[in-house]
Amino acid sequence: MVIGDVIPVCSPVESNNGPSLPKLSNQYSTSIEASILQKSYTQDVEEFYDEPGNRGSFRTVKSGEETFKIYDYDTDELYTVVGRSIGPGFYTEDDLPQCTIQRISSSPDLLPFGYEIIDGTPHIRHVNDILQVGTKFPEEYLGTEEIRGIPTNHWGACINDSESSSFYVDYYFTVPGYTTAYGSDEIPVRVTVNGTRENINASGTHHFENIYEFAFFRPSTNYNPYIFETPRGVYCEGRKEFNLTNPLPIIPGDIRMRIEIVSPNSRRIENTNAWFSETLKLVKYEHTAVLARTDLGYDVGDPVSEIHDYTTGVAYVKNARVGTCVVLPIANTSYEAVPTDPSHVRMRTAQELFFGLTDMNYEYKGKKLIRNILTDVWIGKGTETVQDQRFDSTLEWFFTAENWTENFVATDAVPIRMDIRSTPETGILEPLHFVLSIYEFRASIDDFAVFDVSSCFAENQKKILQFQVPGENIGYISHSPTLFLKSTQIAIAESSGVSFGRVANVMYDYSNVKVYVTFTLLDKAPIDGDLYNMTTNELSLVEAVNSLESSINKGDLIISMEVNDKKFEFIAVPFSLRSDVVFPPDFPFQGDTNVCDPQESRIEKPLPTLYESYQVYMEAKFVNEPAYMVEGVMYFDTLSLRSSIFAYSTSGMFQTISDLRESILMAAALQFHMSYHRIYKHFLNQTKTNNCLV
Repeated sequence: MVIGDVIPVCSPVESNNGPSLPKLSNQYSTSIEASILQKSYTQDVEEFYDEPGNRGSFRTVKSGEETFKIYDYDTDELYTVVGRSIGPGFYTEDDLPQCTIQRISSSPDLLPFGYEIIDGTPHIRHVNDILQVGTKFPEEYLGTEEIRGIPTNHWGACINDSESSSFYVDYYFTVPGYTTAYGSDEIPVRVTVNGTRENINASGTHHFENIYEFAFFRPSTNYNPYIFETPRGVYCEGRKEFNLTNPLPIIPGDIRMRIEIVSPNSRRIENTNAWFSETLKLVKYEHTAVLARTDLGYDVGDPVSEIHDYTTGVAYVKNARVGTCVVLPIANTSYEAVPTDPSHVRMRTAQELFFGLTDMNYEYKGKKLIRNILTDVWIGKGTETVQDQRFDSTLEWFFTAENWTENFVATDAVPIRMDIRSTPETGILEPLHFVLSIYEFRASIDDFAVFDVSSCFAENQKKILQFQVPGENIGYISHSPTLFLKSTQIAIAESSGVSFGRVANVMYDYSNVKVYVTFTLLDKAPIDGDLYNMTTNELSLVEAVNSLESSINKGDLIISMEVNDKKFEFIAVPFSLRSDVVFPPDFPFQGDTNVCDPQESRIEKPLPTLYESYQVYMEAKFVNEPAYMVEGVMYFDTLSLRSSIFAYSTSGMFQTISDLRESILMAAALQFHMSYHRIYKHFLNQTKTNNCLV
């Protein structure tokens, strides 16, 4: 019998009187050394088969070139990634592989996994068909044989599979009970194929003989999460899955985060704290200088903060070590800046900050573990122009997958990492590669004092002011002090007709009947910025003060805030604006402050003398609405003239540090105001003044 132009090399067996071929696991992975004798070459192969997941992958390396194929039957996609690797799945950044996609259904005879329809849907071929065994091609048992020193059972099968080939296959599996590396019984050790096949691009036939040596056989694919995913940094145009269920995450307008920036090419690591407020058009970076910039007033190792005000187009660069501040237009090379022309910039949106400016082709890649965090991964490819140089860029984003929490709080997709790879289209510039790891991401900015630039203004360019609001709802202010300060800063800016950044150092103090709000109002920016399409002129300091005073006197300065789903409005007391204040405020309590009658005090013995150095735990309970509790720890050292107080509540943490040697009082507030300190001070004043000791 002749099969097409092929003369059969064997005849199928009719029956098998010995044991049957072992059944393979429906999930497995194995390494194979494939020797193609008729072409005189050997290639290394890694094969991963996952019938429950309806997928498989196949990696081959020949002459230093790696081909990685991923078969995704659920989406009918075959990914082919080709490049010169430095190890299985690893590539150099300047020589990333190329990826193409084709439909599995367009070539159903693709090896090694083939294609079949089960219940009307595409599916990977059954595991027994992968090695061309089973009832379709009966085998015969040929006894035992030692292969590579391993005792094996030997089977043979004749396969006349189509009109194009005829070949004989020898299978060698470990004998039952033989101990294997991963504990599996009866695993493949060798497969040989010997036969005849039609030529593909010419008439006639050719003989072929292949030997496949199996090693590292495992009955699982779960140990490696990446074997069914394209390599990192590789873009595959035309992914089908992205268009189905996985749009890009939405980035909130106000965010803060800590970023570790790694530049592998230059072997440099930088760390930056960043705040980005699309709402208020403000950006801040805090970092330690890695390069000296005499023009910006800092040296290597100096703590530097940069505040970019996109209402004016002005940047403020502050050196915390020496207290200097340099004011200049926002550079068009700033990460968040978008050059609109050679002389002007605009601010990126939060979405552009992460996902770039161009109409990139974004695709969903799947899931990967980053820092042991399960992430959803997207990749995009496009071009951007930076300083008149066009770059071909590939960006890859990693966001937390579903059901992850951060600091015990359930969150939406949180950015974990971003990889940026850019290659210049022309010129001598080297390709760029940056890895941004993101920590402590927050979808809000609670403390807007981080944008304070008052130290960059001379004394005649700022004015300290104060006004009053009624104190009927002081309990809600004390409960949410950060919200009150933010709402107050917004209200002052609106009433003054200035940007949010020109209102600084907002504080409040209170008695039992009034709240005293003290703040600094800044003059307009010291220089002209380079903001694109800026249509309004800034008010001068005098004009801003007049506008604010008029608004207060008319009862138009309204501070709005919402606490526990209740909305509260605090209206500034008309004609209460004053400039003869001391900063920070230290006004006495108003009304009846007597808590006892000094004539009735019974001082039988003096107060105990405290230790020269001590620490003490304190607890304060506030019973006025809304009731809450504050806990704190005080550290006091008479010998060094220093003290420190940490106070904690549901709103956050507050710390005060007093150093009497330098006459310095430092206060760092994180969502907490000096309510406790004020009441504690009031108590001390009363006991000292009235001698109400019993």
